[in-house]
Amino acid sequence: MSVYEGLFILRPDMEKEEVNKLVSSIEKRMKEGKGKILEKSEWGIRKLAYPIKKFEDGYYVIFNFENTPQHIEKFKTTFQKDERVLRKLIFRKK
Repeated sequence: MSVYEGLFILRPDMEKEEVNKLVSSIEKRMKEGKGKILEKSEWGIRKLAYPIKKFEDGYYVIFNFENTPQHIEKFKTTFQKDERVLRKLIFRKK
């Protein structure tokens, strides 16, 4: 198992309930297989460096988690086409 960090920037115009459902969905996907979440940090709405899909702000969520490389590829494709996710960045830590 490898340790990863994932940064998700979500649409800022969503209701808090919808944000919570999306974050729960992300957590569920991270735990697939034998994965586990080590740390979760919700930064809330922050200013973006540049507009993304006409949004100037985004809701930031950061995860540190463990999983296998095979699950990471499946995970990336799951949220790639989700319009509620403005950006995602997942990279392997030491």
